[in-house]
Order: sequence, then C-alpha cells, then structure tokens
Amino acid sequence: MKTNRILIVDDSEENRYLLRALLQGHGYDVEEACHGAEALALARKNPPDLIIADILMPVMDGFALCREWKRDERLKTIPFFFYTATYTDGRDRDFALSLGAERFIVKPEEPEAFMAAVLETLQQTRLPSTDAGSTTADAQSQGLTGESPIEESVYLKQYNETLIRKLEAKMLQLEHTNDELKRDNARREQVETQKRVAEQRFRTVVNTIPDLIWLKDPEGVYLSCNHRFERFFGAKESEITGRTDYDFLSREQADFFRAHDREAMAKGEPTVNEEWGTFRNDGHRELLETIKTPMFDAHGKLIGVLGISRNITAHKQAETELHSQLDELNRWYKALLGRESRILELKREVNGLLRKAGQSPRYDEHVEDEESRPATTVAPSTSRGLEDGTPMTDGKR
Repeated sequence: MKTNRILIVDDSEENRYLLRALLQGHGYDVEEACHGAEALALARKNPPDLIIADILMPVMDGFALCREWKRDERLKTIPFFFYTATYTDGRDRDFALSLGAERFIVKPEEPEAFMAAVLETLQQTRLPSTDAGSTTADAQSQGLTGESPIEESVYLKQYNETLIRKLEAKMLQLEHTNDELKRDNARREQVETQKRVAEQRFRTVVNTIPDLIWLKDPEGVYLSCNHRFERFFGAKESEITGRTDYDFLSREQADFFRAHDREAMAKGEPTVNEEWGTFRNDGHRELLETIKTPMFDAHGKLIGVLGISRNITAHKQAETELHSQLDELNRWYKALLGRESRILELKREVNGLLRKAGQSPRYDEHVEDEESRPATTVAPSTSRGLEDGTPMTDGKR
C-alpha cells in the first residue's frame, strides 16, 4: 500500500519539527519547506499527496502559495490544508477557502483532532469522480470547499483587505506591547534610581565614619574599603580592590593581619586585637583597636571578613597618664602617712621638758576631730585606693 507523502510549509523550524514528528508517528512521509516559493518548487518536481501550510511566512505567504497552487494544472487537485496561529479571524478563514483551500484549522489543535482532519481530507480527495456533487456539498458543510478559485481582481482586493486587517491588528498589538515596555522601563529606571541613591547614601555613611572599614574575601583579597582606609594604604579603593595585604605591607605585618583574618573565620565570630599602624599618606602612627567579623551569605556560606579599626591612641595615652598620676599620688600618701601622730608626740615631749623646767607648755596636745581637719586631708576611701593602686571613678572602684 502506497504511503501518503505530505509537504509541510512553515518558516518556524520548531513548528515544522512538531508537525513532522506527529505525521511521521502516524505513518506519513514528510517533506518540508520554509516558505511558499520553496514549497512550489518542491511540489512541481515531486507533487505530494497533501500540503499543510502556515500563512504568515517570508518570500511568499500562505495565501499567495494557495493562489498559485490552485492555478497550477498539476497541483490544483492536491488538497491544500491551512494550519495557522496568526490569521484567526473568521474573514481570514473565508478568504482562505475562497482561494480553493480544502481545510482551515487554527493552531493549536489537539493531535487526535488534527490527524482526524488530515485523514478526512486525504480520503475526501480519493472519492470517485461520479460522486463529485455530493462530495462538494459534504466538503462545504465540514469546512472544506468545492468552489473554483476566485478571479484575480477579487483575489487581490480580498488579499489586500486581509493584509491590511492583519497589519492593523499587529500595529495595535505592537502599540500595546510598546506601552507595556515603556511602563516596564519606567519602573525599572525608578528601581535603578532608588538603588543608586541607596548605594550612594550607604557609601557616604561608610566614608564619613572616622574608623577604617574594609571587606576581604576568604582568601584575603580586598573587595571594598572606605576613604580612611585609603589613607592607611596610601592608595585609592580602585587600586586596593583585587589585591592583598602583601601588596602594600611588609611580610611580617601582612602575616599578622592574615593570622587575625583566619582566627575570625575559624571562630565564626568577631575577634578583637590591638595593633600599631603607620599611615602611608603622611607617615603618622596610630594605635588601632581592630574588630574582624566573619560574613556569611543567606545559606550560611562564608563570603569574607569585615574589618573595622578605631584609633585608640589618645585613649591609651590618657589611661597611661592617669595611672602615672595615681602612682605619684600613692607615693606621696605613703610618704606622709603617720607624720601627724609623730608631730603630736614631739609636741608632748617638748611640753614635758618645759614643765620640768618650770615653764608653761607651749603646744596644744589635743587631737583634732574629723570635722576640724583641713579639706585637703585624703579621704579614707581614697587612702585605700592609693594604698592598693586601684583606679577609682566617681569615688567607686
């Protein structure tokens, strides 16, 4: 039994693939063309048993192909099957059938229904010529046609009307799509503007903070830093990012910094250390208290180390000066401790000698109570602090 051969015409490779797979799966031989002119050339060399064509195609569209097909003596009896997703208006269907097409189906169609239409169209063309009258009536009632192709002037008029109608629909669709794109672009620009403003505000805050701030990846490569850190390295952020401590510091100092990076990452929590640093922009030195904090993404993966260093030089100097003053005060207190009782004893001894000599006592031998003592006397709580060297704040240790 002869296998029917079907020519499919569509400029979409994906559409041709789907049709080919469907038809071959039902036992048909398939030949393909990507536009009407190519289909005509193939069919005139080797006419198929059925042609299934899209409408909107380059070079020659489906309407023009059907017009030429039905005017060709060798091809006009071969059934022409329109299968389109673009021309879906009832007037498009009427025009297609007026050109002599046997079937007009709108995509997408269920595979079972589509294959039933293919089989029905092929069987209809095999009916004996004696049944031509009934065949025409049946075909017209089922979406087939038995009409002769329309005249050229009528064809051109209807063809132009169809194209204009489709172009107008496409224009409206494009205008709608363009409006949607404009609104979408406006929303995106607004979001991008808000994002840029937020980033600029954040950068302003980070650069205004007087501390050194930087971010490294787990390998110690700098990802970002603020203006104060730029002064520490004597380089711009663009020159620092992508590089490591070993590009700016001595190996000893770079090893020191890297060790503290690793410590923070290993502990998974902030670590604190003090270190002296020399600023390359002007050569001055500062004692820095550095906090290094490991950073993790939303999935808990380590992504880097955030570092913040604060200048504590003045604080340390004030603390050292305070301890020095306390030490000095403690020495004076110990030196003066007990002098008042010794002076009182000497006064009593002198008065005793004067009495033995028959003279009147010269010194008062009474001890002063707490209220009569001068205001400069060291308070007992202060004395205890001076004795053990413990610093006090607002009278409390």
